[in-house]
Amino acid sequence: MKKVLTFAFLAAACLLPVQVNAAGSSDTLVGTWRNPRNSVHVKTYPCAGKLCGEVIWASDKQQDAARKAGTPRLIGKQLFNDFELEGQKRRGQLFVPKRGRAFPATVTIVDSDTMEVRGCALQGLICRSEIWTRL
Repeated sequence: MKKVLTFAFLAAACLLPVQVNAAGSSDTLVGTWRNPRNSVHVKTYPCAGKLCGEVIWASDKQQDAARKAGTPRLIGKQLFNDFELEGQKRRGQLFVPKRGRAFPATVTIVDSDTMEVRGCALQGLICRSEIWTRL
């Protein structure tokens, strides 16, 4: 009986760090982020086991550009859609207001206050990356 309890305790102790790390990596991206030009702020949050994010602030210039591209209201618009954890990054759809459409994208944690957002078009032939920072 003592051997069974010892084994159960050791097995649980071995699993605990994996669970903590998995939770930490998925929660690290939750928060408020700004783009490199500080013209858009996005609040990210869990949504059905994935990651989503909506615009909570945008400069007048960004709002005008979004309106001209067919997005009448930028504040409240969901930019990050259904980002699923895939290895060290999340993969989903990124809405680009200046283009008026969503593109396949990845979000990768650089450190606790920095993430790389990379969107691609034409099945990955044209890609662009930005470094976003936590507010």
